[in-house]
Amino acid sequence: MQDFIEMQRRQEAERQQALDSFDQQLRRIISHQPGTAPWRGTSRDLVEMVDLVASRQSICDDRGIPLSRMELARKAFAATGLHLPAHVSSVVQRIRNRTSTSHSLLVRWGRRGEIILKAQKLTNS
Repeated sequence: MQDFIEMQRRQEAERQQALDSFDQQLRRIISHQPGTAPWRGTSRDLVEMVDLVASRQSICDDRGIPLSRMELARKAFAATGLHLPAHVSSVVQRIRNRTSTSHSLLVRWGRRGEIILKAQKLTNS
């Protein structure tokens, strides 16, 4: 039983580490001028990252109000130069309803220990 509890704790810690990493990645992306943020993942991956970060309500506007999923999506897609899906909420629903978790951003991150869609280090940009 202790092994199971320890495994659950470890998995939750890894999940939080992934979410923290996604948060940092999205902050870097939206800080870029339109069309200049590098992104090597798919549009769906970007929507999934936006949704995960938006659910944490960790990115706020100047007044301290958390940005909505749609506002984060607008900023992220503008910064990367990708086409914003017309119905972001529909894409999120399809992501949440997929039958296999193997395509999940969290699962892929956990498998490799870092964001698989890793954009270039943006600290020097």
